[in-house]
Amino acid sequence: MPSMALLANSKPPSPMAPPISVMTFNVENLFDTTHDVGKNDFQYLPLEIKKKDPQHNKNCQDHIAVPYLHYCYTTDWNNEILKAKMAALSRVILQYEGKGPDILVLEEVENLAVVSALNKVYLGPSEYKTVLLLEGSDQRGIDVAILSRFPLAKPGILHASKEKRADNKESRSILEANLLIHGSKVTVFAVHLPSQAHPKQTRVQMIDFLNKLGSKAAEYSDLVIAAGDFNINSLEGNELFRKNLGAYWYVSHIEGCKQCLGTYYYRADRSWNFLDAILVLRETSDKPKPNRPAWRLDPKSVVIVNTDKEQSSPEGQPKRFRAEKNNYSGVSDHWPVAAKIIRY
Repeated sequence: MPSMALLANSKPPSPMAPPISVMTFNVENLFDTTHDVGKNDFQYLPLEIKKKDPQHNKNCQDHIAVPYLHYCYTTDWNNEILKAKMAALSRVILQYEGKGPDILVLEEVENLAVVSALNKVYLGPSEYKTVLLLEGSDQRGIDVAILSRFPLAKPGILHASKEKRADNKESRSILEANLLIHGSKVTVFAVHLPSQAHPKQTRVQMIDFLNKLGSKAAEYSDLVIAAGDFNINSLEGNELFRKNLGAYWYVSHIEGCKQCLGTYYYRADRSWNFLDAILVLRETSDKPKPNRPAWRLDPKSVVIVNTDKEQSSPEGQPKRFRAEKNNYSGVSDHWPVAAKIIRY
């Protein structure tokens, strides 16, 4: 029988808080229909504007790679097409539990205006109070965004790596949001690592940078999450996901989703890949602060969100968004992944 002293010093268990649901989704080129100065968004403009601008073709030639020049010349990215794109994205997001996740991390978003429009017009059931996007240095103009039903504890932060990249190019920055959730201080990092067109070392460098940011955040947060498009293919996965990231984080598709194919399909080598993932920092999960709630990734909750019929091609692969003569199909070349983080 426990002693009276032990009973006196023990604390009653804290009330169980609801799980925190998280989704990450590369929305594939969510651009508005106007030019952002200093950005190479020339493909994503209405054809009417392109035809009236005598500089448009030269802008394409100066800033767009040759294989994509045709799209820069001919794509008609008008308001109706943008509306169709956002409607398709919202269907995918809202299919998760009927209202989307508590925290939504998006990649390939042009600016705050377009993600705010997505939220205001199409994601009403989600009731997102926080919409965070800070403009980065990506020349194509794509950024990451964080939406949440929970409030910010302080303004968002954009972290740019000061280390020179292996290919001498500038990496996209990492976005940090600090949220107040069920009495916990929660840090969320949104990431979009360099693509497979760049050397593996560029992804290693950004992983090291993220690991440092995570360890720093553990000093002031009860829970640290990272989510996004890591661009780590199946050939790099064992090393980068399991070792470089796995030493610091629990990784969604390593902990759960064992039967899932992946979030992206490379047609060139016919391979499935988990480019997209949700991470929970081991330090905050395994060593909660004294008298603070503890949280962990629920392996059983990890899912690929892909039941909308327009998300998949006839071959069962992610289906890109296409608009041809008012006929809209597809959503994105990535499937989103979602997971829950539970209090214990």
